[in-house]
Amino acid sequence: CWLWTGSLNRQGYGQIVSKGRCWRVHRLSYELIYGPIHEGLTIDHVWARGCRHRHCVNPDHLEAVPILENV
Repeated sequence: CWLWTGSLNRQGYGQIVSKGRCWRVHRLSYELIYGPIHEGLTIDHVWARGCRHRHCVNPDHLEAVPILENV
């Protein structure tokens, strides 16, 4: 895992604020490597790859999945 050391939101996800908007950094990390997140998908921290941390920003630990699969 690459653990975010900056600000965390109430759910434990890393966040930054830019241009008056709050951004979850794991989503930004995913998009920088893999491109836009398609509508209807969310980013999952994949337990099978050893990721147990909501504030992990390692793109190898992230996967775009349907929202119901991530719940």
